Amino acid sequence: MPTSPLRILSLIPPMTQLNTPYPSTAYLTGFLRSRGIEATQDDIAL
Repeated sequence: MPTSPLRILSLIPPMTQLNTPYPSTAYLTGFLRSRGIEATQDDIAL
């Protein structure tokens, strides 16, 4: 049985302070991509 590659989606939650974005999803996405894992991020407030 073939397995599908691991894919990760990080969601940025709606923020209470619009001028202060959360950097954690960008750091996590970059780290996962550096390890060869398909990772994307999306902002659900947009």
